[in-house]
Amino acid sequence: MKGNMNLPLILVVTVSLAPLVQSTNPRPHVIIMLADDLAFGDVSYHSNETNGAIETPNIDALADAGIKFENYYVQPTCTPTRSQLMTARYQIHTGLMHGVIQPPQPSCIPLDEKLLPEYMKDYGYSTHMVGKWHLGMYKPACRPTNRGFDSHYGILLGAGGYYSHTSSYYMKAEDVTFTGKDYRYTYSGVTDDEIQEEYDQNYTTTLYIDRAKEIIDTYSGTSNSDISPLFLYVAFQTPHKPIEVPNSFVQPYNGGPLTGTRKQYAGLVGSLDYAVGEIVQKLKDVGIYDESIIIFSTDNGGADQPSSNWPLRGAKHTLWEGGIRGVGFVTSPNFIPNCNVGSVKHDLVHVSDWLPTIVEGALQETVTPPTNKSLDGVNVWNYISKCKVKRTLRRELLHNIDPFYLQGRIKDSDYVNGVLQTPATFDTSIHAALRVGDMKIMTGEQGSMDRTPPPESGLATPVETLNQTQSVRLFNIADDPYEETDLSTTADPALFQSMLDKLADYWESSDRVAILYPQYETEADPETDGYWRPWRNDDESLI
Repeated sequence: MKGNMNLPLILVVTVSLAPLVQSTNPRPHVIIMLADDLAFGDVSYHSNETNGAIETPNIDALADAGIKFENYYVQPTCTPTRSQLMTARYQIHTGLMHGVIQPPQPSCIPLDEKLLPEYMKDYGYSTHMVGKWHLGMYKPACRPTNRGFDSHYGILLGAGGYYSHTSSYYMKAEDVTFTGKDYRYTYSGVTDDEIQEEYDQNYTTTLYIDRAKEIIDTYSGTSNSDISPLFLYVAFQTPHKPIEVPNSFVQPYNGGPLTGTRKQYAGLVGSLDYAVGEIVQKLKDVGIYDESIIIFSTDNGGADQPSSNWPLRGAKHTLWEGGIRGVGFVTSPNFIPNCNVGSVKHDLVHVSDWLPTIVEGALQETVTPPTNKSLDGVNVWNYISKCKVKRTLRRELLHNIDPFYLQGRIKDSDYVNGVLQTPATFDTSIHAALRVGDMKIMTGEQGSMDRTPPPESGLATPVETLNQTQSVRLFNIADDPYEETDLSTTADPALFQSMLDKLADYWESSDRVAILYPQYETEADPETDGYWRPWRNDDESLI
């Protein structure tokens, strides 16, 4: 299954029926495509409205065949979005409020959380993952095949070279850089992974396409009545940096308005779009497309230029709309009624909603979280599958609360016995954001406020009207989606105070857990054999 370097890059997550176990209650195939750092303004069904030049015909066609969510939210960085997709629980309930899990950190999504693939296995699914994990790997128990997946083909870390499959991390305190390869195939029942040396210099997305097609091909000639369902999660690296892309994806932009890194980035997005088309076509060729539920989501906003979140404010790492309002849609020929096909919906939907929507909604089964845990995600299946349902049940959304928003503020003195200490009470200096209905409140430092149009648009950058040092802001997102008018001094004082009180209630609640951000360990250094891998045993852990 060696990849062809010249084939295009893909980012897809799919769930389909696998011919492994007889099922008396046929299930839908569930396909989740997760893009990495795909900006709000860089799919053409958005950019064509704002003078952008990036084209995504396959993504557009798939979205047009289903329901586009235009009030769809994710988290501002990779690990938090993935954790909420997998658990349907806010970061304050898993400890992953700060940043992302870095390669040398002894951290992973807590082992007492039950993940989406584990629920899918409970209800008869074969579960496979292709792509980027980024939920921790410091010990074997943290890895995908010990968290509900039957197999994992891809990377464990957050990024790496598309051809070299190498990732580096600078250890500031030691003034040393750790470098190792990160590409493997792991399947349940084995104690270690098979490092994929033979794929060196083959393009990552091409490899993901090949593996996804290989899995889907196992359904050729089968029917719902005699196969068990498959949950296939393909979490692509594209269009995350580094900007490495086959020239065939850049060439279509020759002679056009795109230049420099923006043009190269457009090629990355194009490779993602091609991948989506390839995966969807394989589902059709095998005959399981109609029986599939296909979910597409980005993991966060684009990371500033050369990507473009225009016309939204902000970017990745921020709680401005450009960092958290994502590209999201769902398509399903057999499960979405004609009245909803091609629709654009504007009620709140969040990435944490997919777990209960799939399990409770599409599968009509029960979600039973571990003891003393509850879901923050909302089942929005009726919003998808019924013509007369115009609203979701979600009225409130905690975007995040993080007292250590700027990583430079984390000092050795902030740790006690290796655990990061946090303030017991909430105040408005803490980086946070909350949505209640149409209103959004933001506190503390919020990072880049940038609203720069894509360079090819010819549009001027708007004059900034917000106070950049203000610690509390309030917006009506329905009326002001670009966050231009702060209402904190003019809104109803009772409304304003009630939203501040809600933030305090979240932070000071008994089920809020400590921030999980342990100090780095030099034992993570991949120098032994040149590969990133777990460095602790399962019986020696912080979590």
